[in-house]
Amino acid sequence: MSQTIERSFVQQFGTTVLMLAEQQMSRLRGAVRSETVRGEAWTVERLAGAPYQEITNRFAAMPLNEIEHTRRWGYIKAYDSVVLLDSYDKVRSLVSFESPYTRRLAATIGRAIDTTIINALDAPVQEGKTGSTTVNFPTAQRIFSVNSSNNPVPLDMYNLLRAKEKLLAAEAQENADDPVIVLLNANAWRSLLEDNRITSADYNTLRALETGSVQNLMGMTFIRTELLPDITDAGYDSGNAANRVFMFRSDAIEFGVAQEPSVDISRRNDLRTIPWQAYIMGAWGAVRTEDVRVVRIHAKKLA
Repeated sequence: MSQTIERSFVQQFGTTVLMLAEQQMSRLRGAVRSETVRGEAWTVERLAGAPYQEITNRFAAMPLNEIEHTRRWGYIKAYDSVVLLDSYDKVRSLVSFESPYTRRLAATIGRAIDTTIINALDAPVQEGKTGSTTVNFPTAQRIFSVNSSNNPVPLDMYNLLRAKEKLLAAEAQENADDPVIVLLNANAWRSLLEDNRITSADYNTLRALETGSVQNLMGMTFIRTELLPDITDAGYDSGNAANRVFMFRSDAIEFGVAQEPSVDISRRNDLRTIPWQAYIMGAWGAVRTEDVRVVRIHAKKLA
């Protein structure tokens, strides 16, 4: 149970609960493709392009072409969070704790959803008829943020365009309406706003310097999260920890939901003082549908 709840007992304390800073709810679930799942695993069926050949003579036998059909596997895992509230504590406090505590649990599950999606962006993927083949994230889908002299630099417009060029070259963005997400942390966000090609009205009309944010730029939508782990590569920035930034299409990740997160608030008659229990639980997984739809950028961290 929460051992700090006594701080809200009626003495000379306030009558509201201050929600300390944390990410509220999921920021990524709406940015990827969702699929309802029945069972412990599901598959993404994938078709490659069809081949063709030149017709060189008439009335010849037709060649039989094949379209490669591959399969990737996603796996469901269950997640939960629980907190106990003593009935005695509830009587002695000025506020109802069910709602704030439930909101905190929901925020926790939201971050768990985002972490699942983030991990799927460059995690090994199980492939094949039975999922017995492991496919690692290709080194060809990495970009190191560098300047014209090939020295490591923080994230900037030049390297964003290099990443988007890789998506375009692989035909991973078929038209301008296909959403392209840039996932970055606060340090990489700051480095973007220090690039005058993004903040200057001479280059664009975003007025990013005035608003303090970059919402949409050249078909790229920016989502900030502090759940992105740093990345270290011996060949980049002398092996120092770098910002991990992703650029991907919304259909690059399929988010499988076996059970939507649900909240239950009930009495625990099996425990002394019959406390209230706030419990949230859900089951989901995520899988990368195609490697060329994701680009991982290693960007130098700003001091």
